[in-house]
Amino acid sequence: MSPHTGQSNADTAWPSAGLEKLFKCQICSSSSRRLRYADLTDRLFCCAPGRWQMYTCNSCQTAYLDPRPSLASIGLAYDAYFTHNDGLTLPRSGGLLGWIKAALDGYRKHRWQMPLNRANVTGGRLIGLLRPIRETVIAHMRHLPARLPRSGACLLDVGCGNGLYMDLARQAGWQVHGVDFDVHAVASAQARGLDVRLGGLEQVQDLLGSFDRLTCSHVLEHVHSPREWLLQMHAMLRPGGSLWLQTPNINALGHRRFGVHWLGLDPPRHLSLLTPKTLFKLLDECGFTVKELPLPALMALSVYQDSDAMAKGAPQIGARLRWRSFFRPAWLSDAWLQSRTLTQAEFITVEATKI
Repeated sequence: MSPHTGQSNADTAWPSAGLEKLFKCQICSSSSRRLRYADLTDRLFCCAPGRWQMYTCNSCQTAYLDPRPSLASIGLAYDAYFTHNDGLTLPRSGGLLGWIKAALDGYRKHRWQMPLNRANVTGGRLIGLLRPIRETVIAHMRHLPARLPRSGACLLDVGCGNGLYMDLARQAGWQVHGVDFDVHAVASAQARGLDVRLGGLEQVQDLLGSFDRLTCSHVLEHVHSPREWLLQMHAMLRPGGSLWLQTPNINALGHRRFGVHWLGLDPPRHLSLLTPKTLFKLLDECGFTVKELPLPALMALSVYQDSDAMAKGAPQIGARLRWRSFFRPAWLSDAWLQSRTLTQAEFITVEATKI
């Protein structure tokens, strides 16, 4: 079945040999839990078979699937998945879209000294004055420092897709590397001339301890052993290096509003969803100091837009914000609130520094 049809393969069972049962939380090992959802299906890409139960840990409040796809079978959930989308990349064109693209490039060129030949310098200055858009661009760049921490600074993008972000970081002067499990995305990234390896962190063990910065955008919720991944990422960093990480927040206002239709659930690809408090504690236990970063209101509105589309059975889930979202007072109120009350933001965004 093709993705985004609004119909899933729920009536086709996940292969029983490809399921693993947990009975306890993978974050804190507590077996005390309560059933949160009894009948989740793949509402986003509509390609993964089966119905899923999600539990909430009574100890640390992590939400997790049980049973869940095994490591050997999880690939079935990604048949129609795409890992190359970039919500702030506009097609090169004339007119208003072309001007917006040039203005965004103008701001990037000014802030990160990127060699963007078609940048609109005046438009870039305007972007710098418009806080909601400026904050969205900075978040899209994953809060990359405006200046390199040292000459030859290295960045590893964990779950890099087709390398769009790596390309931006490279233009900002970083030496970039990436890993991803999607063979098609990796091939696309390599065609850009990027050093991207197929697989996980085991593929870059030769670079252990050499990175100044790691970025991990919406990966942690997909992995079977979040603690192990954080420990491995800690080992990849130089002393004082930083990990930028973003993952859905199970305590988000959007989850409360949309419930089973919330974009962040995405079963069975999202295996565990953490609260900010639990993630901060986990990062601390893995040897990081943590700084929480803001989520721009425009990003929250994008999540609301797609969650609403799923609730209505819309045939297409899009990454670009449609302007009618600005005319819904309840959505605007939520977006403004969670841009300032980070415990309720759609995503947990942190910069974690290696001690």
